Amino acid sequence: FHLIRGHHEDRRINILYGFGEECQKRLGEDTTDGKSAFQAINSVFDWMPLACLIEDKIFCVHGGIGGSVHSLDDIYNISRPLDIIHEANSTESQIVMDLIWSDPTETDNEYGVKQNYVRDPTGAARIVKYGPDRVERFLHENNLILMIRGHECTKEGFERASKGNVLTLFSATDYCGKYGNKGGMLTIKKTLEIVPK
Repeated sequence: FHLIRGHHEDRRINILYGFGEECQKRLGEDTTDGKSAFQAINSVFDWMPLACLIEDKIFCVHGGIGGSVHSLDDIYNISRPLDIIHEANSTESQIVMDLIWSDPTETDNEYGVKQNYVRDPTGAARIVKYGPDRVERFLHENNLILMIRGHECTKEGFERASKGNVLTLFSATDYCGKYGNKGGMLTIKKTLEIVPK
């Protein structure tokens, strides 16, 4: 069982999307107090891993590899606790942004790395989309067979991209009460066969 950090495991996002407000209302706490539940929970998030490996062959991450993640060492070398910086100003902060925010390109005919105008219209945060060529090279150079990620709502709960080398898994059914999507899950057999459900 692995828990990995995504873009919602972050103080700024938790304040922006209501978790801080919920802690204030339900718990009557000051979320800036270092002893608050809000701060304690976010301190745990600061220590969470940004990715994991299953049987040293399947790479799991929230977003993806963007343009900056080339080897597993790029991830291993990130020190924790980690406060996420939302405008990448160093190699490490760009790697973190790519791991939690990047997405595969919409089609297998889009190569390289492209700005993600949906998530980052101005380009200030340097959020990108990565093509199937990036995925193939990353998997090959790191002796991996597949990337499993979340981060995007999919109609059936899972979706393959990058010539089948990326599996997006989204477990929240009817996301935000407006998408009507199914929630997905998958099983990984001992043979590393992936069975989405």
